[in-house]
Amino acid sequence: MNSNFHFSFVILHYQNVEDTIICIESILKNVKYENFNIIVVDNNSPNKSGKVLFNDYGNDKKIKVILNDENLAFAKGNNVGFTYAKNHFKSDFILLLNNDTYINQSNFISLIIQKYSELKFHIMGPDIISTIDGTHQNPRILTLQNKERLKKYIKLYSFLLVLNYLLLDKILENTKKKIIKKPFITPEKNEKLDWGLEKQDVKLHGSALIFSPLYVSKYDGLNPETFMYSEEAILYFIAM
Repeated sequence: MNSNFHFSFVILHYQNVEDTIICIESILKNVKYENFNIIVVDNNSPNKSGKVLFNDYGNDKKIKVILNDENLAFAKGNNVGFTYAKNHFKSDFILLLNNDTYINQSNFISLIIQKYSELKFHIMGPDIISTIDGTHQNPRILTLQNKERLKKYIKLYSFLLVLNYLLLDKILENTKKKIIKKPFITPEKNEKLDWGLEKQDVKLHGSALIFSPLYVSKYDGLNPETFMYSEEAILYFIAM
C-alpha cells in the first residue's frame, strides 16, 4: 500500500457534539493508516459545541478544529475544511463526512488507494448503511436527469429558502396544495439495486464523499452556490 498519499477527513459539525465525537473516534480507532489528519469544521453552532470540540481536540496534532463565524451551510461549510486540507496539509485525498457517519473497517484507506490505482476515479462513495434500519444509502437515485432541470431546481430551492427566512414557506406550500394538490418537490422513487455490486457513473450520497488527487488538483471543494440542496446532483454532472 502506498503510504505516501496524505488523506484528510473533513467533518462538518453543527450542534450535535456526541455524534461528532463518535465520528472522530471511529476514525482514530479503526483506520489503520498513519498519514492522515482530521479537520472538524464547526458551522457556528448556537450551543457553542464547537468550542467543546476545540477544547477536547485542540492539542491533538492529528486533528484541526475550525470555528466558523457564521453558518455557511453544507457546501461552503465543507469547503472551509476542503481548502484547509488542500492548502495546509497538502492532502492528496480529501473525504467529506457528515458528523453522524462512522467508519468501522480498518482497511478503509487501503481500499480507496486500491480502487484509485485501478480506476483513477475523481469522486467515489463507500457503501453507507443506516444505523437506524440497516438500509443501504449509496448510490442515490438520479432524479435530475439533465443540467437544465438541475438549474431549475436550484432556483426553486433558493426561492424556498428565502420564503423560509420570511416564515412564508409553509403558507405558500399549503395554499399550493389546496389549489394544485401536488407538492413542490417530487420525492425520489425507490429502485431495486444489487448492493453487493460496485457501480460507476452514479449519483453519490452526500454523507460520505471521497475526492481523489484528480479532483483535488482541479477544484476547491463543492459548488459554493448551493445552500442545502442539489450538491450531489451537481457533483454527478461535474464528474460526467
